[in-house]
Amino acid sequence: ARTRTMRYPDYVSIRLLPDGNGTRIVALSRSRFGYGDGGVNAARLRRWLPD
Repeated sequence: ARTRTMRYPDYVSIRLLPDGNGTRIVALSRSRFGYGDGGVNAARLRRWLPD
């Protein structure tokens, strides 16, 4: 994934784990460079994943 404005690359990892009778989604999105992202990665995961 890349940020919209500056096109910086981000890492996105998604794992599907068995959880009883269902499946648990474990997702991580983080900046590849720098120390902060202004909430961009958290917002990306909120858009991608169901509540």
